[in-house]
Amino acid sequence: MAMWPSRISLLKYQMSKQSNAGVSPALFLIFFLALFGCQKQAPVAPDVSPATPEISQEPIQKLARDAAQKIHLTLKNNEAFTIEISGLESHKIFPPPAFTFFTNALTTQLASLGVRKTPGVWKMKGDLSKQRGHVVFSFEIFKNEERLSLDSVSVPDDERLQNTLAQFETPEKTHDHASHKEMPVPTPLAELKEIPLDVAENCQGTENCSVLLLYSTALVERSWQTGTERTIALPSTAAQRSRAPSGKILKIQENFFIVSNQLAVPAVFQRNLTPASGQLPGRLPRPEPGVNTYALSEGRFYDFEEFGPNGLAVIDVKNRLHVADQGKLSSAEQTVGGTICVSAPYIYTSSPSLPEKGQDSIQKFIYKDGLLRLEKSQNIDGSIYDIVITDLNQDRQPEMLVTVRNERGIFIEVHDPF
Repeated sequence: MAMWPSRISLLKYQMSKQSNAGVSPALFLIFFLALFGCQKQAPVAPDVSPATPEISQEPIQKLARDAAQKIHLTLKNNEAFTIEISGLESHKIFPPPAFTFFTNALTTQLASLGVRKTPGVWKMKGDLSKQRGHVVFSFEIFKNEERLSLDSVSVPDDERLQNTLAQFETPEKTHDHASHKEMPVPTPLAELKEIPLDVAENCQGTENCSVLLLYSTALVERSWQTGTERTIALPSTAAQRSRAPSGKILKIQENFFIVSNQLAVPAVFQRNLTPASGQLPGRLPRPEPGVNTYALSEGRFYDFEEFGPNGLAVIDVKNRLHVADQGKLSSAEQTVGGTICVSAPYIYTSSPSLPEKGQDSIQKFIYKDGLLRLEKSQNIDGSIYDIVITDLNQDRQPEMLVTVRNERGIFIEVHDPF
């Protein structure tokens, strides 16, 4: 039975919970024998329909994206891949937070096209203006102080743009958030210098959401609107230093538990990221010292997430996906990658194989009636390191944040859940 360690540990976990609830362990023994006594059939190829997510046409992002494409084309024609951005002026066309959002979106759009923002011989200046019912971003590109290009992009100065800009104004005491569903979540959301161990959402109330990034020595809170960051140091306290760090951000009731193989005990924070105290539930796996896996009883896992109030979804070290819920253990026929995201009844994972031609894929499973099956997949440009479902703009339309690394860099991309 050594080849099924994670099944055994998950089953023991469910048996202990149901036994406490008055369910006979004998029933679980019957289930155990039936589960492991049956020979698996060869997996049937699922209906896989790759799809490309539709790019948002939110006006501020569109203005940034259109400008980035023209800048990239000019630089590409001159075999340049870096540019210094300075002297951007809003002229009060956008409120300051919205203009900051625009400039950050422009930078991330350029980065996604392979253009780095850095001082050098190539420079860009630009400003906003209103012309003939449009908001226009005009920009100049210089090489060695000589202007080589003058161009512009625009979006209609209509009700949609004004509704978007209203999101960046200081909210009044009485505020109907339902009337503002255009609050833009840019894609890519951020360009990173290092791959985070985990990414999570932190929402305090209905208007104040941020993104949490866990690294081996720090927890970073990032504003998704302005890109500003706050860093909380997490000094290593583990007796054995790991060359392959692992860690997760676990939300337990109103606290965040930071578990990592760099920490001897979990670090606990309130929503405002002030230190707190608490006990991590024993039903959750723990990081293993020195390696980037997690352990629970005899089971070892690459990743895990809670499934419902008492269930658990895991990816074991043989790249198999399992769900233990309500006394049942279900396993997917297909192998998966090492990243998991739960949005019940759906479970998203990365692909089990190395990217082909620079593409990884997100696999979408559905857990229904005690069965776990692959429903569809979607290609992603680059290697996937994290998947998380969020609602950063609180419009009740979830977005999927995907941390990827490709030839252009490391990015948190925003996709529509599929």
